[in-house]
Amino acid sequence: MRSLYRNLGLILVLIMLCGVFCPEARADRQSKVEAERALLQARKDEAGGNSAAARMNYTNAFIFGLSSRDSYRESLAAVSILGEPLSSVGRKAVSMQSSLVESGAHGASFDSRRDEMVKLQNLYNRMEEVEPNNPNWYYLEAVVTCELEHHYVKARRSLVRCLRCPGSSPVKGKASKLLAHIKAAADQQQIWLDQDGKRAREWLRKPIDHSKVSSYPSASSSSSSSSSSSSSIPDYERRARDAESRGDYGAAGRFRSGNASIKDSSTHW
Repeated sequence: MRSLYRNLGLILVLIMLCGVFCPEARADRQSKVEAERALLQARKDEAGGNSAAARMNYTNAFIFGLSSRDSYRESLAAVSILGEPLSSVGRKAVSMQSSLVESGAHGASFDSRRDEMVKLQNLYNRMEEVEPNNPNWYYLEAVVTCELEHHYVKARRSLVRCLRCPGSSPVKGKASKLLAHIKAAADQQQIWLDQDGKRAREWLRKPIDHSKVSSYPSASSSSSSSSSSSSSIPDYERRARDAESRGDYGAAGRFRSGNASIKDSSTHW
């Protein structure tokens, strides 16, 4: 009898181990079902001319597809939805979201344009997961980061990753130009970030006086006051701010990404 219980226990352990290590047992089947459902609906919406619904469903299919691989050992590049590569679905979602952002460059409110750009930035980040050696996604993310966040240090990191991708690509030339374009602003931001970090560490080392509880002094406050000085802010950032004050967010983005036109320069300077 003891031998029978021992054998049953061994069988249960084996079943549990199969559930942990068997790729099929770890598959997110529900995500795959949702991805297929969203892709089918996206194709119907696109064929029917409903671009808004198609854009949403292509994005949903792509996001669900990211979670539908059979195991974490499987490359995302090998994942397909209804026979279509995940990268292809992602490109469709990026294309439609990018068209929406571009169409709203003039006339759209800042908040609505910002929301759509955040979605586009997230899609670029996800495409980096699917195609980590494709320099285009890092460059495009850097362009959006410049316009959306004005975080030139973060944009510089993306551009460096772009340039480190294997092989040659025309986008690497654009990345090099943008890297040079934002260098002054990125260097200044890095100084401010280092100052904030130093002040935070000094504040944390001080003994806490509970009778005087206050936040540590931040260099960002002083940097914001000095950010208007001509010595720390490059010309393109001042032009971008001028364009934003006039509601021309498209021109502001072009100034920050180094793609400003002659018309932009003559209007906002």
